[in-house]
Amino acid sequence: GVAVRAADDAHRQRGVAVSRQLAAQSEATGDPALSSMLAVAAWRIAHTDEARNRLLAAATRTGRGTLAGHAGGVTALAFSPGGSVIATGGRDGTVRLWDAASRRQLGAPITYPGDECSGGSGVRDAAFAPDGRTLATACLGTVRFWDVATHREAGAPLRVESVVSALAYNPDGRTLATGEFSGVVRQWDAVAHRPHGPPMGRADTGPERSTMIYALAFGRDGRTLATASKDRTARLWDTATSRQVGAPFEGHTKDVVDVAVSPDGATLATVSLDRTARLWDAATHEQKNVLRDRTAGFAAIAFSPDGTRLATGGSSGRTVLWDTAGGEQVLALSDNAGAVERVEFSPDGGLLAAAGADGTVRLADPRTHLQIGTPMPARSAVALSPDGRTLAAGAPGEDDPAIRLWDVAAQRPAGPPLTPEGARRPVAMAAFLPDGRTLLTSGPDGLRLWDVAGHREIAHDGTLGGVAELSPDGRFAAVHQDGAIAFWDVARRRETGPRIRVPGHTDVITAMAVSPDGGTLATTGFDDRVRLFDVASRRQIGAALAKAGGGFVNDLAFSPDGRTLALTAADSTVRLWDVARRRPVGLALVIGTGAINALAFSPDGQVIATGSTEGEVQLWDLRAHRRLGAPMSGHTRGVTALAYGRGGTVLATVAGDGTARLWDAGTPADPVAAACANAGRPLTRDEWENYVPQEQYRRTCP
Repeated sequence: GVAVRAADDAHRQRGVAVSRQLAAQSEATGDPALSSMLAVAAWRIAHTDEARNRLLAAATRTGRGTLAGHAGGVTALAFSPGGSVIATGGRDGTVRLWDAASRRQLGAPITYPGDECSGGSGVRDAAFAPDGRTLATACLGTVRFWDVATHREAGAPLRVESVVSALAYNPDGRTLATGEFSGVVRQWDAVAHRPHGPPMGRADTGPERSTMIYALAFGRDGRTLATASKDRTARLWDTATSRQVGAPFEGHTKDVVDVAVSPDGATLATVSLDRTARLWDAATHEQKNVLRDRTAGFAAIAFSPDGTRLATGGSSGRTVLWDTAGGEQVLALSDNAGAVERVEFSPDGGLLAAAGADGTVRLADPRTHLQIGTPMPARSAVALSPDGRTLAAGAPGEDDPAIRLWDVAAQRPAGPPLTPEGARRPVAMAAFLPDGRTLLTSGPDGLRLWDVAGHREIAHDGTLGGVAELSPDGRFAAVHQDGAIAFWDVARRRETGPRIRVPGHTDVITAMAVSPDGGTLATTGFDDRVRLFDVASRRQIGAALAKAGGGFVNDLAFSPDGRTLALTAADSTVRLWDVARRRPVGLALVIGTGAINALAFSPDGQVIATGSTEGEVQLWDLRAHRRLGAPMSGHTRGVTALAYGRGGTVLATVAGDGTARLWDAGTPADPVAAACANAGRPLTRDEWENYVPQEQYRRTCP
């Protein structure tokens, strides 16, 4: 009866309130694992928009939690061969083992006997034996071996006169290599803990220690060992003969502090105090590429297991992913509070660990919202074909009018460029017609239609060269020309009907958008206002929308259902307007830093993608008016255009850095499962009682 319905309503309202409260707590906590668990709990209690946003954020979050426990900086980092255990060593002189899935410490810290590793020197390096049963750690002049299962010492330690600064096990498990402050590299029998063969390198007892070894890395076959040294070089050594292989890798101007060997052994990567990372041909010892991070220098480097990515860390606290082949930044991961001293990939590539001077190790999934493939040379315009197989983009040169077509799957040119005859300036806009076989481009030299398959121009109108927008149905293009809007009929290949005068925009149009049904045109100009026009009658619909709070409008976009108009403002916001009611929808999306140059709705209308002057791409959950995951970083200059693929899982961007990039913009099919996997564990009963005392305990994750 009425009482039952009232009780049910009260129960639902209480659930909604609790769900929203948990969502707010999920956003507020700095613990990624706890944030994910609270988001799942909020969603399970009530399907509110706030809970949905936090759940999607948890499901697509790059961060996978932190390992915190060391009293000082983390100076040693290693994954076990199976990837289930992470070992860390710190300036506090302790070694800690962690469960990689749950991020929980395994047992008590491992400590050196007496005061052997006290005094601030700390644990210099750590390495797992290939069988995963033994962990070797270095502190001062001693290397100790630990049973991973029991945390007890396994065999006698190694002792040398100099400080041991680096460790590495040969992949065959038979030998352990050590690098020393003195510049000497030694190999040891991994079982007997005795010297194996003569030392490599030369001892330097001078006060400057010019040959000091910073890092070691074996090739996958174990036949060669790479060293990074204070003498500004990297070197390769034959492990069978202990002799140097070829000349040193020379080019850095300061200490080489880390070295990594690609999985196929073909490439050597080094980082130096000269603020560069360099890639070298391991066979010829010739330099292949130089990487620079504009924010700071480098201290650590590692290859992904498949060799397609490099991770670097340094003084800025950022961990940056790079494309190995092209040397382009792919993604910048969340910052450590202090400098990043070590970076390591898990054996399966699903985790990237960054050890910081702040005493924490931050874990991330480098595959979330990852750039797809490699950057493609491009500038000024980008479009994806309806079937998602072809990308069209302006050529990278500032004065190159050509349009290049790319095979999205292979990320290779799909035939020769489209070269507009007589054109001298780059295109400003590109859009595929719904048939996918025809491409419209616009620029200072006019409108052009292209046969994509035949790579030939099929129409050109040089009289219309202003800002242009193709209608979603492909019937017409609206073009700003001489203080008015002209309409170019695509089928007839000529201008039709009267123009729309736009004196209210001070005769200058900066952006336009056509509604999905082709019936409404939105414009903005130097007056910072947005006007709507009926395409059929060429008349303005009502008064201009209220002046945008942020002033100058850079871009406009209609939602797929045509009910909402999104516009960017110079104050780093995106505002949404109800087209029919002509009023704002919800709060503005506040970007934070950098103006927004471009925006696009996802095909389902649930997400907006924005591109900023800082080069960042951000996804936004429109139901909650909140960010959806961290920014996708990679572009080094402002994003000028972006476009979704048909399914909404791929986003194409182009920027002033001369590249076009493809991004994984999709969300997991099962966000609860993804969020639980990211958390690594469910809420405990104590945590539930603390955060959800109003509700009976329920297990949030399997």
